[in-house]
Amino acid sequence: MPLLIFAHRGEAQSFLKLDNLIATNTLFGNLYTGSDYYLLITGEGFHCALEKVAACCGLLGQKIDRLINFGICGSLSDQYKIGEIISLRTIYFAHGEKLQFKSFTTADNSACVDALTVTERVLSPTLESRLVVYADLVEREAWACASVANLFKHPFYSYKYITDRVANNSQEICQHIKDSAEHYGQQLYQFYRSLRQTVPVERATLAPPMLEGFYFTASQQRKLASLLKSLSIKVPDFSLAQDQSRQLLQKIREHTAHPKHRTQELLENLEFQLNPFKKVLTERIHNRLKPLEEAHFQVSYDKQFESDQLKLTASIDSTKQIMQLIDGLKKFSWEDYQKIFTGQIDV
Repeated sequence: MPLLIFAHRGEAQSFLKLDNLIATNTLFGNLYTGSDYYLLITGEGFHCALEKVAACCGLLGQKIDRLINFGICGSLSDQYKIGEIISLRTIYFAHGEKLQFKSFTTADNSACVDALTVTERVLSPTLESRLVVYADLVEREAWACASVANLFKHPFYSYKYITDRVANNSQEICQHIKDSAEHYGQQLYQFYRSLRQTVPVERATLAPPMLEGFYFTASQQRKLASLLKSLSIKVPDFSLAQDQSRQLLQKIREHTAHPKHRTQELLENLEFQLNPFKKVLTERIHNRLKPLEEAHFQVSYDKQFESDQLKLTASIDSTKQIMQLIDGLKKFSWEDYQKIFTGQIDV
């Protein structure tokens, strides 16, 4: 069964009442059992969520098949409306103003909005202007829940109700949000029940003339369909038929010969359009890896940026090549590379 995770009792109240959940006796409290899901109330903030979700996953073990975090969030831009419920895509974490590099991506392939988990409420326009570079929404618990889900190998989803525009935040707004918690919970309950009845969206079809010269596996077709759907939500008039998209396809055809490599490059470009920050990170990483690549190492790294581990492969058929590889390793700075994974990056 899924484990539903809330920070506040008010937001969980409709679930508790309407589904007649039964309190479960635990040392950490606030765990409830229903006929088709478990529900946990963690308390507000990163540390409370991290501790209680981990304890709950340890207690319930294989009884849980996925984690779903419900809650509220603030918008860092005017792109999203108050009252919308958003499915999160990638979740970043900031301690104060410093971004912690490790991020987690949810299991919702159709999600296209990123969020930033913060340790303190964002009440300063100055802080807001610094954080908006990384994500569209800001909240308090999702990264901690995603971290535990990753540890226990559970699929993770997060749905957030937008309560306010962060730039307009104040102590009065915070009190209003607290007083409205039960209303938010009612909306989240209706949303959760509608999720269970959602009919899967038909997979996008590919236009053969437009993608002539590209080769797609079944999984790449699914990924393309997901990216196109997400981009159409983020940019309403987006399509591969646009002049900009056609120019991109032609550019890939001209400088990439192999159809499979063309497809990989196209998918990567679409991901960068959906998530510009990922493009910045990728460019910084490739810049750090340049000495290794120039020495003819084949270098692979975690494209989800959850680990800083590198895998190097090389072919050797002469002493000269050995010296070339050694020289590349000497020029490569592990410290500079690792700084990217600890958030020390200019954007």
